[in-house]
Amino acid sequence: MSLISNLSVKQRLLVLLIIIVGLAGIGVLAVQGTGAGNATDTAVADRQPPHVQIARMFDLASQNRTLALSAVQYDPRNSEAQFITQPFSSLRPQLDRNLAELDRIKQGYQASPMSENEQRLFAQVAADHQTFVDSGVIAVFDAVENERFDEAKHLFYRELDPSFERFRLGIESLKKLHPEVAPQG
Repeated sequence: MSLISNLSVKQRLLVLLIIIVGLAGIGVLAVQGTGAGNATDTAVADRQPPHVQIARMFDLASQNRTLALSAVQYDPRNSEAQFITQPFSSLRPQLDRNLAELDRIKQGYQASPMSENEQRLFAQVAADHQTFVDSGVIAVFDAVENERFDEAKHLFYRELDPSFERFRLGIESLKKLHPEVAPQG
């Protein structure tokens, strides 16, 4: 106790602040570790307006396309590969997180009221997305993980890009059904 009494008020406050920040950090890590934040994320994704869900679906698919392109760059014959600082092993977890979030958003969107035309359009967008994932992104990652870099490049340009373009066109059609509403006021 004499150690604390030897500190000035300013120093005591600093020690208290450090303790509070440390406890808050531990609390954040505990919440993230238990997955409690995921339930909130899912609930929020389910209640977002359709135009927000559509935009997020496209954003995540675009990120996955970029991750696949990054994976192709790990070819040891690539003269620029030596400058890549992010380890390849960090790409797949990000892809998995994106795919999980995309699934939650698609489920939330699908659960919302839709016209028959929108249902058909969304079914096509979902099918195009699945092709993009299975024949494109996952196939590219599998090829790179097995050091088949020529196959990975071929898959990227011959399978992934065309399927992404079909998905993008479907997303554009969905956007037309749900224009963003300008705030009133």
